[in-house]
Amino acid sequence: HVNRETKMAPSQSVADVKNQEKVMNFGDLRCLHGMHNPIVTPFTANGEIDEEALRVLIRRNIAKKIEGLYMCGTIGEGLLMSTEERKEVFRIAADESDGKQTLIAHVGALRTRDAIEMAQGAEQCGYHAISAIPPFYFFYNFEEVKSYYSDIVGSVNLPMLIYNAPDYEGVHFTIEQF
Repeated sequence: HVNRETKMAPSQSVADVKNQEKVMNFGDLRCLHGMHNPIVTPFTANGEIDEEALRVLIRRNIAKKIEGLYMCGTIGEGLLMSTEERKEVFRIAADESDGKQTLIAHVGALRTRDAIEMAQGAEQCGYHAISAIPPFYFFYNFEEVKSYYSDIVGSVNLPMLIYNAPDYEGVHFTIEQF
């Protein structure tokens, strides 16, 4: 985990940080062709993930020949779920799609370690890509936002889609900054 003030991991020295060159590599996104639907996450009356309803939604998308699914994004209410709930949605979608669709997991979170845990969970489930909103609420500068994405991307071997909706997130940046 990187210290926000010094940008250093506990085991790094100032010299290590100054000599380190981090290059953002968002990976190969060629697997993302065709139509990709954002999937609503259905819940029971008790607020639990409705697994059977989620499986029905996924089967309907398969039947309609939708090439990919975007799980736990805005319409999927990912930010309203716990890390464990989101990983469960990733697992259900991977199981139900059974390799028939490209899967993208939205892993954005306020805490980098939660985003990394979800990215690793998605990778273990066989997802093809991850996506994340930038960290918000605490008015992070661009270097902190870049570090957040770099830490997530560096934790898995999946390409990253940056979720950029500045009017909702309050974070403004361009891809050229990366």
